[in-house]
Amino acid sequence: MPFVIDSNSTFYIGADDSDTIRLVPDLAISSASPRPFLVLEVGFSEKYDDMLETAKIVLSESPATKFSVIVKIIEKPLFRPPLKLSDYL
Repeated sequence: MPFVIDSNSTFYIGADDSDTIRLVPDLAISSASPRPFLVLEVGFSEKYDDMLETAKIVLSESPATKFSVIVKIIEKPLFRPPLKLSDYL
């Protein structure tokens, strides 16, 4: 069974009513079905709790989705550019 890898594609998960969830994961791997079985969320500025809540909703509302991977990027120490914009003006 061939797989399709989508990036920034829109998926609709759940019933076709007001409870339908619109999901745009960073990466989704699907089979012939239009619903992904693996969803990958990569967060830099997103809060981990928000990413976790999205994963829980997707897994509970989409029987086809079996896995959700969360990658939270935490920058330590915070990046500081070596030069300031004022150095160029």
